[in-house]
Amino acid sequence: MREFKLSGPAWFDASPEPVILTHDGYTAYYNTAAAALAGRSGWTLQEGTPLPEPLQTIDGAGVQTMELAGERWMCRTERLEAGVLICLTLSPSSVSVPLERLAQLAERMRLPLGSLIGVSQLLAQTDAQRTEEKTRQYQSMQRKSYYTLLRMLNTLETLGSLSDGHCPFQGEPLDLGGLCADVVRRVQSVCGEAGCTLEFRQNGGNLLVQGEDALLRQMLYHLISNAIRAAGDGGRITLELEKCGGKGRRWVRLVIWDSGGGFRPEQLARAFDPAQGAAGLSDQSEGLGMGLALCRRIAERHGGRMAVMTGASAVTAVELPLCDGLSFGALHSPSDLSGGINETLVQLSDVLPWQCFTEQE
Repeated sequence: MREFKLSGPAWFDASPEPVILTHDGYTAYYNTAAAALAGRSGWTLQEGTPLPEPLQTIDGAGVQTMELAGERWMCRTERLEAGVLICLTLSPSSVSVPLERLAQLAERMRLPLGSLIGVSQLLAQTDAQRTEEKTRQYQSMQRKSYYTLLRMLNTLETLGSLSDGHCPFQGEPLDLGGLCADVVRRVQSVCGEAGCTLEFRQNGGNLLVQGEDALLRQMLYHLISNAIRAAGDGGRITLELEKCGGKGRRWVRLVIWDSGGGFRPEQLARAFDPAQGAAGLSDQSEGLGMGLALCRRIAERHGGRMAVMTGASAVTAVELPLCDGLSFGALHSPSDLSGGINETLVQLSDVLPWQCFTEQE
């Protein structure tokens, strides 16, 4: 598997959010987003020069908030062998959803709602000429529209809960490899209907993380859904897991590749911003454009990080801290966001054809 480094066209360079590496009070690395923030703030940000004054109080690992360029930022820091890594994210209270974005969300939700109502009206009509096969088709289209709406509502609910702090973390040691293998097995059962193949690879033995089953599954399904849409008919998707990290903190890295054409620059720039919304990996997306923002929030809630990169294909990478599994704490039942119906069909409803949504699903 390729290695992601602090420089070059890789992990942090393409991040739409500011990232700075400091060593002994001096700037060792910064990305384009950090340079843009420095320009708005009037800082001098160059490799080998002292860290800008507002950031000089940062030391060690942790999370704190600060005012920068007239905005409130969440500052996450992590100690590495190379120095202290500073990752800046706009505080949720500083992110407002413009009215035109609300109109766009309403329009996206109106599409499956209109389909649901239209098909329901067709089924309600007494039509002696309608064949049994046509009736089953209408019923399948009805389920697909309902599942798509349910998926949108789940996304909005979880993203809102994670953003405003009303979603308490109730983690327990989970075998991430086993969880991924289960999700992949479920997706593979329907992936062919979308014209794609999905392969799973795992290196490094047991990969325990302190996490919530329901949230991690929701993240995986969103990432796979994006990859299916990007890969298209005849496309290939690969999900890989492996251990990474140096002598200090150990991580498990989850990477998804697809054979699509990669991200456009404007998609990367707004990929994690729910107020703007990336239109998915395709302008034909049936989703809300908030999937990557949700996945980023879930990764961060687990003490991890996420990045998207582009080249010949799109690459989405998530790193989560490994745990030793010794501190189990209280066990919690995973939340059921699918209402007791087929979770895989709900989570992939925006990329699967109506033929998948039969009574025998």
